[in-house]
Amino acid sequence: MQEQNETGPITEHVFEAQRLMKNLKDFMRSEGFPEEKVKALAARACSLQTDRLQYGVLRWRLAGNPDAKLKIKVLDHWKMIIKLRKLMKYWLIVGNNRTQWVKADMQDAFHKWRLGDSKRAQAFDMKPLKYLQLKNLK
Repeated sequence: MQEQNETGPITEHVFEAQRLMKNLKDFMRSEGFPEEKVKALAARACSLQTDRLQYGVLRWRLAGNPDAKLKIKVLDHWKMIIKLRKLMKYWLIVGNNRTQWVKADMQDAFHKWRLGDSKRAQAFDMKPLKYLQLKNLK
């Protein structure tokens, strides 16, 4: 006889998450992280997940109350406004940097450096295999 918590897809996800957390802790230890740091990061990850679950449960409980639905909507709009403000601030800074000649040159050089490998790879993708094989022999 099998217990309910020993089988099923949810149990599989739980065991997989536990295995991944154990592997991550072992990897951090092998990379030289102190034990206190490993424990603190694991506790932080657990608390973040718990907070997310509590947030979801709270929204679920408030969904039945018409007044609370309005509060949820207001908070969602407020979050959206904050995200848009941050996005606008970012693009204003980027645009301002593009108009200042020293920062624009540095930004352009950085983008060329960052995208250089992918552009070269795209160029090679368009070449025929025979050309690449001949190029490789030289």
